[in-house]
Amino acid sequence: MIAKKIIGYSIIICTIVLLWFINSLAQLNWHLGIVAFFEITLLFTVGIILGKKKYIYYEDYHPFVSVVIPARDEENVIEDTIRNVEKSNYKDFEIIVINDASTDSTPDILDRLSKEFVNLKVIHVAKEERHGKAAALNRAFKIMRGEIVLILDADNRISQEYIGNVVKIMKPSNIGAVQTAIRVYNEKRGFIPLAYDTDQIVSNIFQSRSLFLPRSFGMGIFIKRSVIERIFPLNEKTISEDQQITEGIDKAGYKITYFARNPVYELAPEYFHAMWNQRLRWFKGALIESLKGSTIGFCLYTFLIIVIDFGLFDIVTGNISNLLGIACLSIIAMLLYILVHFREEMKIDRILKRFVSLIYIYLINCLIWSYSLLISPAIMNKPLKWYKTPKGGERGVEGIYRDTSVQ
Repeated sequence: MIAKKIIGYSIIICTIVLLWFINSLAQLNWHLGIVAFFEITLLFTVGIILGKKKYIYYEDYHPFVSVVIPARDEENVIEDTIRNVEKSNYKDFEIIVINDASTDSTPDILDRLSKEFVNLKVIHVAKEERHGKAAALNRAFKIMRGEIVLILDADNRISQEYIGNVVKIMKPSNIGAVQTAIRVYNEKRGFIPLAYDTDQIVSNIFQSRSLFLPRSFGMGIFIKRSVIERIFPLNEKTISEDQQITEGIDKAGYKITYFARNPVYELAPEYFHAMWNQRLRWFKGALIESLKGSTIGFCLYTFLIIVIDFGLFDIVTGNISNLLGIACLSIIAMLLYILVHFREEMKIDRILKRFVSLIYIYLINCLIWSYSLLISPAIMNKPLKWYKTPKGGERGVEGIYRDTSVQ
């Protein structure tokens, strides 16, 4: 672990020095700066317009699906979630809910629903046992029967066609998993949920065009059982099970495909402190897992974070004729273009407000990413506790769920 710490900080220091040197040499005059801005923006535009994926559907493929839902103190949402999944047009599935030592009425709700739905299995985890999402998934792995495993969060919502549409593209042997697009269904409940939804829209578009490599987000991911058997059990001490799943699928030699047509819907945090804590857990977990398992992955994370930091620093200091600052401005312009261009396809409203909220949440992301990068080598061997994000506003959200699937 000491060697990993030294490697981690060496990577950070070397990357900072390298990018500082490159940035100091990349000073452009205003003519070249304008040309570079439009060239970078055009490159992104071409990638977004021409890079849309086409899916091959195998109508003869009807695997049995295990829908796994970890739940801890989810009395406000868990019944609606189970009933929502049960309405699926795809009938060959079971639901496994892991009650992770809930202290509210979640156990009673699950026991009642298990009598109503014969395909619902409930695992009750005792208070003295290990908790967290990774531990919950390991428990479900022991009893799941599905050829395909779908992981959902306790507050997720799906359309009736969701499961059926996704499994139809999973027949090829090289596809190990499919991560579906994500949207927010409480986006009208404040500035932060709106920012979350807009962030997911941009992420969906980038990943569906292969501008970002697909990865697991810990929910809305379909995984073949043959892959599950190679990457499970998960390390239960992690706070980032999605990073473990992504790296496990990659190391097993399988492909993760991104499916943008039918999103899974999540309940976003409505308060700043909840957003901060959630993203801090995401980013720390991703960096720590990458440093433990893949030095190359940690290098890529480090390079990306520091490039963005230098670009933002150039903009803030007014030195926007540097190449990294120009690239940062191009991306900002691209974000506005995305919201305007896809407003009908993605059912996007309040474009200006969404754009402002998006810039806000990206600035917060940069701050948390940079902080997480600096501390991740130091805390990589410390026991980190997985914790549930208090999202707030759970009551009454079912009435505002709306399907924004791309038809």
